[in-house]
This record gives sequence, C-alpha cells and structure tokens, in this order.
Amino acid sequence: WTLALCCAVLAIAGAGWIAGHATLRNSGSHELIANVDDKSIARGALATALESAHMRQQVATVDGRTIVPVVTFRNAEGQFCRQFEIADKSATALGGYACRNSSGDWQVGFQGMGPRLATATNPEASIPADGAPNGNLSAAIENIISGDALDLAGESKLIGNGWKRPS
Repeated sequence: WTLALCCAVLAIAGAGWIAGHATLRNSGSHELIANVDDKSIARGALATALESAHMRQQVATVDGRTIVPVVTFRNAEGQFCRQFEIADKSATALGGYACRNSSGDWQVGFQGMGPRLATATNPEASIPADGAPNGNLSAAIENIISGDALDLAGESKLIGNGWKRPS
C-alpha cells in the first residue's frame, strides 16, 4: 500500500502543478512579464505603462497593484530604456528596467525586489541619495546606461512621437 500512497501523492502534486501553470498561462490581462523566445517581455499593464505613461505617473493594474515608470534613459545600443516599479500596498516592490527593442516590445533586462519608491500615495518611503532604493537595480542600470537620463520634456516628446527619435 506504500506504493499506492506514493502514486497518489505524486498524482495530486502533479495535478496541482499542472493547474498552477495553466492558470499562469491563461491569466492574460494579469500577466505583466512573459517569457517569449527566452526573453522576458513586458505585457499587459506593464507594457502599457512603459509605452505611454510619463515618469512618476501611476498606472493601476486590474488586480490592485500600481506600475510607475521611474526614469527613461538610453543604453549603449541606443535603445530607450525605462526603470519601473510594480507595487501593491506592502513596503516592498518589484523594481526593474526594460528596453524598447526594434519590434516595439519592452524587453525586461532586470527585475528584483526592493523598498518602494516615494510617491504621492507613499510619501513616507525613503529614497537614497542616488534616487533609487534598490542597490542591485541601480548597479544594473549603471552597467547599461549611456549618457544622461531624459527629462520630462524629452520623455514627453518621445512618447508623443511613438518612441521614434526626433529627426
């Protein structure tokens, strides 16, 4: 009967694993980062926020989280990249950056948990002197950034022009 018990446990565990993965795949509008051809690509509300929200503008997700594009910059390849934060009501948030590739997708280059940024709805959060509370994220951006970050006016022009460089 030990063998039967082991088989039953494995069957239940396997069914749970399949159900969990099917739910992740079918989550559609709730999915924020998808694996596409071994690349992490922004989807849903994250893709929308990166494509059209101005820095520090909060975008709500259907499940109650907020996404905030933090800063826009260029990498060494000339792609436009944006630092972002995805947060719920807790003191920590998922921070990361994504760069816009030639097909118009936002490819996530880094993501990691850290303290939340200070925002209008979270003014008590502290920000270190370099402006970014997540040291690993700061280091990852420092490794790819080329030149200065864009200001709000430059970012607004890019968003209004569909992320095409001014001619």
